[in-house]
This record gives sequence, C-alpha cells and structure tokens, in this order.
Amino acid sequence: MGQARKDKAFKQVVSAFSDVRTNVFYGMDELHIQQVFEILTDKFGFPRKWQMLWKQHRAKSPSGENEIALFLCWGNKHIDPILNPLLLRGELHSTFAKLCEYVVNRSPKKK
Repeated sequence: MGQARKDKAFKQVVSAFSDVRTNVFYGMDELHIQQVFEILTDKFGFPRKWQMLWKQHRAKSPSGENEIALFLCWGNKHIDPILNPLLLRGELHSTFAKLCEYVVNRSPKKK
C-alpha cells in the first residue's frame, strides 16, 4: 500500500478516474483483481479467457511497473468498451474503475 502512494505513474493513472474515489485503489491487490474477473464472468458473461489475456499483458509489461495501475489501464482500454454499451453508458464512463472500486470497498478491511 505505501509503495503505491510513492509511485508517480500509479498516481497519474488513478487521477484520470475523476468520478471514482481514487484513494480506494491504494488498497487494491491481486485478490481484488481475481474478484473483478469473477464478477465479469459471473455477472456479465465474460469468458475466463479474459483473465488469461490480462496475465499475458502483465507478463509483457516492464517488471517495475505498478500492477494495479497496469490493470486499471488495461481494463479501461479493453473492458470498458464492452461494458459501457452493454450497460447503456457513455463510452467515456469509468465503468471498469467503478467495478474495481466496488470490489475493494466490499472486501473486509485488513488490519
């Protein structure tokens, strides 16, 4: 959590989501990413193959890049164009970021 607060690239990615409480993403981790994919599969009918696409993208990225920032950018680019028309939202709506915010907020707080 503390490392993400120091990461300038992470802050730039997160600040782009103006309609999302950006401090939520500082607590996001790999478990939350898994939960996002579970919701995409269970509620929206996304094939599990999407998780493999994400893992392939992550494997190709530079090793020092913040995983959460990378995930948010990837979802914004690849998932939002599918979810927004499905939910009758504008193409620039931060649906994927809001989904991630929902997942983090419903998780029990770590001590």
